[in-house]
Amino acid sequence: MTGERSGSSAPPPGGPGQEGGRRRRRRASARQGSGLKAQAYYAVVAGGVFLGLFTAWQNFRVGAYVMAAALLLGAGFRATLPESRLGFLVTRKKWTDVVTMVVLGAGLAILAFLAPRGG
Repeated sequence: MTGERSGSSAPPPGGPGQEGGRRRRRRASARQGSGLKAQAYYAVVAGGVFLGLFTAWQNFRVGAYVMAAALLLGAGFRATLPESRLGFLVTRKKWTDVVTMVVLGAGLAILAFLAPRGG
């Protein structure tokens, strides 16, 4: 009995468990970009959504169209620009972000189209 355990469950140094950690750090650093400059596209999309919310208090249809346009613009940014320039628009995998924003934007546009006109 030497005091060592033969059935150790810890992965060996440099094994697959550590490699995945390096990939995550590299990807996280690519998301951060360069401060405020990287958040410009996020600010455009968030500003459009807030403008749509504000407008919806006065005219629901116009506000919903503005929010839909902002979300569809965000989907376009996410689909075409590199992650390092997008800041907080990068939250998941690219296809997940794009599909989510397209579905929400299209849903809002359809809702605005189907909403009854005010008299």
